[in-house]
Amino acid sequence: MLKKTELDILKTYQKNNPSFYYKTNRKNIDKLKKKIEDFYFFKLKFPLENFQDKNLIEFGCGSGQRSLIYNLWAKKTVHVDFDEKSIKNAKDLFKKFSTKKNFKFFENSIEKFSHKDKFDIVLSEGVIHHHNDPYSQFKKCQKFLKKDGYFVLGIANDSGCFQRMLARQTLYLLSKNENEVIKNSKIIFSEFLKRSHKYSGRKIDDIIADIFLVPTWKPISTQVIEKWFKKNNLKFFNSYPNFIKDSYFADSHNSPVIDRYSNFTLLSELVWMVHKDKDTKFINFYKNKNRNLAKSLKKLVKHTNGANFWSKIDINQFLNDTKNFKKCFQNSNLELIEFFEINKFFQELENFLKILKQKDIYSVKKFINNCRFLFKGTYGVGINYYVGKKTSEKL
Repeated sequence: MLKKTELDILKTYQKNNPSFYYKTNRKNIDKLKKKIEDFYFFKLKFPLENFQDKNLIEFGCGSGQRSLIYNLWAKKTVHVDFDEKSIKNAKDLFKKFSTKKNFKFFENSIEKFSHKDKFDIVLSEGVIHHHNDPYSQFKKCQKFLKKDGYFVLGIANDSGCFQRMLARQTLYLLSKNENEVIKNSKIIFSEFLKRSHKYSGRKIDDIIADIFLVPTWKPISTQVIEKWFKKNNLKFFNSYPNFIKDSYFADSHNSPVIDRYSNFTLLSELVWMVHKDKDTKFINFYKNKNRNLAKSLKKLVKHTNGANFWSKIDINQFLNDTKNFKKCFQNSNLELIEFFEINKFFQELENFLKILKQKDIYSVKKFINNCRFLFKGTYGVGINYYVGKKTSEKL
């Protein structure tokens, strides 16, 4: 029996299925295959050879478009989803396009699922942050992983999803019910919805359901993910965006052409040139220098994290925490300030919160239209990927 949270999510997704991205024809499946191949090879640095002759389990397969690609790569695959409709769509898709017979589907929740086997690859994308207790879902998934196997986790990040969560809060503040959320989202965030439709192929109503209507959405910080990995003997393999060395690249649709950015390695090369101490010294220096900044960012994202119809927003406190973050940020002297114009982003955020206090939808819409940084383009990073390798040694 599904829990109330799962039933609420299921109810939303049965009206509008957010996992159905493309028209199911061979041309679009080939496009998706190329896109996923490029993502794994060039961004996650996870060679496709890692899938060959391997058994894979996917938690939250949805309607099976991405599952079909994983099945092409792996030796055997198991796909799990709690939505009967999605499982039916996935089976129909495999029947039409898969040339293999090496797959099984299970209609079940992560919590209730059981299987006698362990797997070389465990995969979960965009699923566990929709649970009231994301860690319990993570812990259950990794139990099916063999020693030396890989866990590929796609999950919302609290900073990456900040603008999307703020958009949720905005709609809940200005709307009385679900129908008004749908109507107002098409008024206030029309450009974002059109852009998402263009790049994903999903229907606009499905995008609204996935971002604004889904009742539970709990983005998780990278620091927490690192703790989860360590606690469950998962050795960090890679991530995207890479939070160590190329976290400024956050566009999951287009890879940068390195020739055009030949000077981008300059800072790294200067560090290599003058390097003399252990990296831990720099890490400690950086951590201490920006301790207050980290604390103020944590306070800021709390205002939007887990937003739903029943949560209340304290705009005055949100405004104060935004001002405090700006002050900390200006004192941090981070090198990314100039390029990303982050100060201007937070100035717009501060002004937006003042407008939001008026609770007037058309004033909000007008302000967003005039913004240059807030609520533009991708609205941050929708999902972060982390890959861990299972080890028997204590980390």
